[in-house]
Amino acid sequence: MEYGFNIDINPNHFPITREVRDFKSTLKTSTVKLKNYLLEDNVSIDAKTVIKHLFPAQRCDIFISHSFQDQDLAIQLALDLKKKGITAFIDSTVWGSAYELLKAIDEKHCKIEGTTRYHYGLRNRSTAHVYMILATALQQMISDSTALFFLNTDHSLSTQHSIEDEDKTGSPWIHMELMFSHFIWQAKHAKELVVATESRALDSVPVFHEAKTDHLKALTGLRLQRWIGEQETQSTSMEILESLSKLHGGSSLRSRV
Repeated sequence: MEYGFNIDINPNHFPITREVRDFKSTLKTSTVKLKNYLLEDNVSIDAKTVIKHLFPAQRCDIFISHSFQDQDLAIQLALDLKKKGITAFIDSTVWGSAYELLKAIDEKHCKIEGTTRYHYGLRNRSTAHVYMILATALQQMISDSTALFFLNTDHSLSTQHSIEDEDKTGSPWIHMELMFSHFIWQAKHAKELVVATESRALDSVPVFHEAKTDHLKALTGLRLQRWIGEQETQSTSMEILESLSKLHGGSSLRSRV
């Protein structure tokens, strides 16, 4: 990740088109076959294989971090970028498959025999494993992307719980993505890495986390919309990097050579 942007955005900037519905229809989660992820003992699950299934190898120019409630907006933005040859990854599009995987694991390993109930302790551990797999894969996608776009909306940040100079989010996933991108920024620019306390909260629990955004370039939705409109169809990763560098306010990469 070379650049990060904190985008003050609303649906009026990117009106939702029929293309979003068509795109979402391709995301219908298929039944997860647990046997496809097993190691040679036919019992243990291979996390690496799961990651390859949920995150197939692809170029990722932009990682879009957003609230699940803003999924349509994120998809519309990704589709608009795609028309310019810029590939965006939408984190929420893999959650359905992750939940199906968790359900398959619970059915096989956590169900109390002869009942429809699940073992509480085993169920907690299976959730932790799947969420750790998902978090690891998301972090790798952020690291491999050219830029992170954080969609700053009333859904992603809580104005009620934020305090002066410190934003709060109710999503542990947004917290993780922003914090990890902050670590990358520190490693690149401050040459130091701060270890943060890992959050194990689930979306259903009313816990609010720090939403670290001071390392992201502030950008309005209108400015982003104008930038996309200015783009010629980009054919190479270098052209995309050059354009993002200018958007971020830096000098032309070619001028530094």
